[in-house]
Amino acid sequence: MKIKLHLLLLLASVFVSAHVVAQTANVVFFSEQGEKFTVVMNALRINDNPETNIRVTDLRSDAFKVKIIFDNTNIPDIDKNVMLAMGEEITYIIKKNKKGEYVLLYFNQTPIAQTPVNTSGQTSYNHNQVPPNDGNVVRGATTSTTTTTMTTTINESPNNVGANVNVGGVSMNVSITDNTQMTGTTTTTYTTTTTTTTNETGNVQPQTGCVYAMSGSDFNAAKASISGKSFEDTKLTVAKQVVDANCLSSKQIKEIMQLFTFEESKLDFAKYAYRRSTDPSNYYQLNDAFTFESSIEELNLYIRQNPR
Repeated sequence: MKIKLHLLLLLASVFVSAHVVAQTANVVFFSEQGEKFTVVMNALRINDNPETNIRVTDLRSDAFKVKIIFDNTNIPDIDKNVMLAMGEEITYIIKKNKKGEYVLLYFNQTPIAQTPVNTSGQTSYNHNQVPPNDGNVVRGATTSTTTTTMTTTINESPNNVGANVNVGGVSMNVSITDNTQMTGTTTTTYTTTTTTTTNETGNVQPQTGCVYAMSGSDFNAAKASISGKSFEDTKLTVAKQVVDANCLSSKQIKEIMQLFTFEESKLDFAKYAYRRSTDPSNYYQLNDAFTFESSIEELNLYIRQNPR
């Protein structure tokens, strides 16, 4: 009977492990020519010492703002929005493009279950265990822990031993026939960690918050795409797409507002972009883009009702 009880617990453990893995992602960064670099993800510096190949595990979000800082200060930093997939390990390569500029490009992806635990020449970092760090990139990080409890109940029955496992609303029933009566409850606790960071001014920001604005080249390309549209509604749609995928400074948001003809569109975009502003304290700069005082007052009311 004891052996079968252990089997039940083992099956339940496998089920929970599969559920947890499916909710995380890994990402690998490596340089094609062996240039050493430091990775910053949503303002959290991953590695203190520059390296050529690093893996970041246990990521709980499918999108990150990534900065690559080269050990060679003559090479400009790379800023890029990186997309991930839960249950997958995504690999990005750092290389020179045809113009001789360093870029960060998608390389491949593999299910986490099929990736090796250790790869020669590669250093792994658990994203949720990266310690707080100070410096030019970020002041530090704090962690909060949430607990998930798995309760396995062994039902009293002369012919059957059953277990019901519920994790995050997903249930699994397991039963084994036996002639022995037994009752009992086993509780296993799992913990997950959520990281928040503080920016250079000391303000706490969520992991998905905005810290770095779009690079100059990316922003100019976005402006050209918006201004190239013939209809105001289409311009607004494209502008909102840019906001959804990027973080912008108040100055950049103002420049996009000036691409619109109608006051209504300017106000709509200013409200929409507020949540993705890297410097909300400078949002007053947008006032100069409006024609009417009523628009300034309405935006000010929106900001007070939706504090960052």
